[in-house]
Amino acid sequence: MTKYRKKSLIEAEQWTGSKVMADKYHIQFGAAGDMRIPTLEGDMTLDFGDYIATGVRGEHWAIEESIFKETYGEVQDGCGCCRAQTPLNRTPNSDFVITISKLDPGNPQLEISMDEDGYFADCPVNFCPKCGRKLREDNE
Repeated sequence: MTKYRKKSLIEAEQWTGSKVMADKYHIQFGAAGDMRIPTLEGDMTLDFGDYIATGVRGEHWAIEESIFKETYGEVQDGCGCCRAQTPLNRTPNSDFVITISKLDPGNPQLEISMDEDGYFADCPVNFCPKCGRKLREDNE
């Protein structure tokens, strides 16, 4: 079986039961105290502490807190490697340097260089290999 990784990022926030969140996500409250959130596949049960995710098309769905924490990690807005050209490799015994070059902002390159021998190689890169931030708009 082939394995796949999602390409897109989601936004999410933990459900607190506030009126502001209830209005924002159109939460429906049942007579028995149950809560439901409308999704593309129909209404979904929502519990306090669940996360409400927003997908690439603006759709919402609930994710149980434990599953959310096992599955998702917070994404920072880039790291030092893709923002400030800090080397990706930081080992004292390394005789080469790997950086992300943004000399041409529309065409970021992963650069590998060796100072002593003058060896240099580069290749196009779509995502930062350290933090996963998308570096270019086209993903070809």
